[in-house]
Amino acid sequence: MRIRLQLSVAVAFAVLTILVLGVAVSLFYGSNRTLAIETARGSMRDAQAKTDAALVNMFAPVVRTVETMATFLRAFPQDSASINGLAVVDRQINGLPQIESAYFSFAENGALYQVRDTDGPTGDGEAADTELPDKTRIVYRIIEPSDDGMIERRLYLSEGRTLLGEMQASIGYDPRTRPWYELALERDDIAVSPVYIFDSTGQPGVTFSKRAETDTGRLIGVVGADMSLDAFTKELNSIRIGADGEVFILDRQAHLIARSDYAGADQPGAGTGARTDNPVVSAAIEHWNLSGETFFRFRLPGEEEAYLVSVARLSTIADIEPLVGIVVPERQFIGTIIATTRHVLQVSALLMLAAIAGTVLLARLLSRPLRQVADEARRISDFDLSGDFRLSSRITEVNDLGEAVTSMRTSLQSFGAYVPKDLVRSIVSSGETVRVGGTSRELTILFTDIEGFTAKTENLPTEVVMGDLSRYFEAMDKAIFGNGGTIDKYIGDAVMALWNAPEPDPDHVVHACRAALACRIAEAELNARVGTEDLFPTRTRMGLHTDTVLVGNVGSERRLQYTAIGGAVNLASRIEALNKIYGTDILVTQNVVDRAGSSFVFRPVDRVSPAGTTTPIALFELVCEAPLSGDTDDSVTLAREIDAWAAFYALYRARDWAPALQALEALAPYSTRVRLVELYGDRCRAFIRTPPAADWDGVHIYDKK
Repeated sequence: MRIRLQLSVAVAFAVLTILVLGVAVSLFYGSNRTLAIETARGSMRDAQAKTDAALVNMFAPVVRTVETMATFLRAFPQDSASINGLAVVDRQINGLPQIESAYFSFAENGALYQVRDTDGPTGDGEAADTELPDKTRIVYRIIEPSDDGMIERRLYLSEGRTLLGEMQASIGYDPRTRPWYELALERDDIAVSPVYIFDSTGQPGVTFSKRAETDTGRLIGVVGADMSLDAFTKELNSIRIGADGEVFILDRQAHLIARSDYAGADQPGAGTGARTDNPVVSAAIEHWNLSGETFFRFRLPGEEEAYLVSVARLSTIADIEPLVGIVVPERQFIGTIIATTRHVLQVSALLMLAAIAGTVLLARLLSRPLRQVADEARRISDFDLSGDFRLSSRITEVNDLGEAVTSMRTSLQSFGAYVPKDLVRSIVSSGETVRVGGTSRELTILFTDIEGFTAKTENLPTEVVMGDLSRYFEAMDKAIFGNGGTIDKYIGDAVMALWNAPEPDPDHVVHACRAALACRIAEAELNARVGTEDLFPTRTRMGLHTDTVLVGNVGSERRLQYTAIGGAVNLASRIEALNKIYGTDILVTQNVVDRAGSSFVFRPVDRVSPAGTTTPIALFELVCEAPLSGDTDDSVTLAREIDAWAAFYALYRARDWAPALQALEALAPYSTRVRLVELYGDRCRAFIRTPPAADWDGVHIYDKK
C-alpha cells in the first residue's frame, strides 16, 4: 500500500506537533498553577499580617482606655460618679472613633455614668436615641437610684461641649445584670463580651470591661467601653483580596465576630455560633472546624467555583484570642493562567495548521511557485501590500511572472503614498476606469495649522524645514489614521483630513474628535522628545466641522484628485483659524457636539459668523474625552474650570454682564485659556458701559479670514 508524500508528511508532522505541544502546554500549566498557589499563600499571609496589625491598632487603644478608667475609679470613686468624672471619660475617648461609648458602673447602687459619641453609626435598638437636638455630638447618660426607682438623665452636648438640652425618665435598666458586668467579675484582667446589641445605640459590637476594687478587695464597680464592629468591618474591607475575596474573624470558640461587608450581630444568632448569610464563609468555617487545616481548597456543593482559604491565629489582646480567615476565589490567582493556557492552545493550533499547510505545499514543488504568484495577485487585488514578496524559480516564465508581480506591487505601494489607501483599494478591487464625479455625503472635516510656522522657518535651511516637517506630519498621520481618518492633502504646514470617506464610518464624528485629541497628545510627545530645536516646539490649531459635502474625483480626465468640496470644507478651515482669536487648540461646531453626544467634554466658546458665511454658528472647544475624572490636581482643576466657565457663559448669554464679569474674574487665576478669559472680560466691561441693543443675539461677525 502506497501513501502519497504530501499526505504522509502532513500526518506525521501533525502527530509529532500535537505530542510536543501537549507536553509543553501541560508542563507550562502545571508549573504556573503551582507558582500561582504559592503566590496566593503569600498574599494571604500578607493580608493576615495586615489584619493582625489592624486588630492591634483597633483594640489596643480600647484596652488602654479601660485600664485608665479602672485606675481612675479606684482612686476617685466619688469623682467618677459626677459630671467631672464624665468629662474625664469624654477626654479619654476623644479621637478614638472605634469606641462607641465608655462608662462607670457602681456595684453598691447600680448607678451608671456613660459618655457616648454620636459621631458613629446610630442603630434602631429599643433604647437608642430617636431624637437628638440639632448639632449634638456627645451624650452624657446618668442612671441613678431614687425613691421611685432608677432614673435616667441624658445631657446633650455640642462639639464644643455646650449643653444643648436634656431629658429625664424612669428606667428599668440595671448594669449589674448585663453580660459585660458579669464577665468582669469573673476575670482579674480585662474581659471582652461576645458580640451583642448595644443598649444605648442598637448597634452590634463588643464591650471591654474591668472591675475596680479597693485595696482591701471591696468591689467598687465595673468600667466598660463599647466598641462598634462597624469600624473594624471597614478595615477588613480594605484588607480583603480582590472584589470577591472575604476576610472573617473568629473568637476562640470559632464564633464569628466580624467579616468584610458584615457585622456579626446583624445576623441572628451571631455571637453564639458561626452562622452568616454568606454561604462561602459559612462553608469555609465549617470545613476548618472539621479539618483544622490552615490552608485548603474547597467548592460549594453543586458549584464549579473553587475557593482558597487560609486560617491563622492573631495576636492575643485582652480576653480575645482571634483567628483570621481569608477566602479568595481560586480564579483570582489562576484565572490568568487558564486564559493564557487557552490562548497558547489556540495559537498552537493555528501554528500547527499553518505548519501542516506548509508541509503540504512543500510536497507540491511544481505548483508552489504558481500558487505563490496567484496568492500574491489576490492580495494585491485587495490592496493588501503588507510584508514582502520574493519569488525565485529555475523556470524562466515563472521567474518573469514573479518579477512582474513584484514590480506591480512596488508601484502600487508608491501610489498609495500619494492617494488614500482606501481609495486605491477600491479602485484596484473594482477593476473599473476612474472617472470624474462624486457623491453627496456627510463628512467630518479636520483642518490643522502650525502656529507661527512662517516666522519660525523663514530663516531655516530648506532641508531642515523638510526634515522637521516630515517628523511632524508623521506624528499627525499616525494619530489621524489610527482613528479611522484619511488625510486628503497637506497644504504647506497644514493638514486636511476626512472621516466617512472613502469608506463609510457610522461613528465618524467620534473618531474625528478622538483623532484631534490624539494629534494634540502626539504633538506634545514629539515636542518633549525633540525639545527646542529649529521648528520645535510646535503648537497646532485644529478645526472640526461635520456637514454634507460633495466627495469624489475632482479635476480633468488627465489629472484627478479625490477630495471633498463645498461650503462645509471652507467653514472647517475658517473655524481652525479662529483658534488664534480665542487662544484655543481645537474648535468644533454645534454639528460636531450634537453628533458626538456625551462622549466628550466641550466648552462653549462663542456664537460667530465666520468670514464668507452668513449663517451664525455656535463654537465649542473640544477639551477631552468624557467623563472628566481623576484624582490628579490637573484633573480636579480642569473640572473646576469647565464648571466655572459654564456658569459664567450662562450669565453672559443671559446678558447679566456684571455677575458674568465677577464669575470670570474668579475663574481667571486658574484658567488654562487666558486669551479667552481676557476677550470675554473686555466684552463684559464694554457691555456694562454700553449695553447692546435689545435684539442682541450674541453673534460675533468676522469679516476677515
